[in-house]
Amino acid sequence: MNWLKFRENNSIEALGEKALANKLIDYCGGSRNLPIDVDRAATVLSIDVHKDSFTKSNWESSCRFNDKEAHLWINSDYEVTYQRFCLAHQLGHFLMHPQGEYRCKSSSRSSLETQANIFAANLLVPLWVLEPIALNKKYNVHDIQSMFQVSGHLLNMQLFALSGNSVQW
Repeated sequence: MNWLKFRENNSIEALGEKALANKLIDYCGGSRNLPIDVDRAATVLSIDVHKDSFTKSNWESSCRFNDKEAHLWINSDYEVTYQRFCLAHQLGHFLMHPQGEYRCKSSSRSSLETQANIFAANLLVPLWVLEPIALNKKYNVHDIQSMFQVSGHLLNMQLFALSGNSVQW
């Protein structure tokens, strides 16, 4: 499986969440086009993505993976920007955490969830891609949000991080 090979070659302990997200962007062909194509990242990593309505569940996304299978579920009832975040978040679990099953809801505050959030933010809005765009006065926040196809909240957190501040996930 490609995700296992990628994980073996790119240790979270050695790289950290931001650098690991950048490695995945490079592995998937770079960031020449915005928004970052997280669906392509899942495909390149050979992860099966299922988008379904979870109307009777309070879970926003989940994943299950081991040496033989890799599956990820996204709640299709949410806005596209949030679905993209959930997909990037679950990819973080695949690449950083022990094999098993992870279920995500926005109220989750464990260290593993925080680490997956940081990975997702840096996969969707890499600071090195954001910086020249943010400095270009011809774009406003809504333009940038549209370019990256992310929520205003996520973009604001990345802009805050870009200014050198510590972000609390």
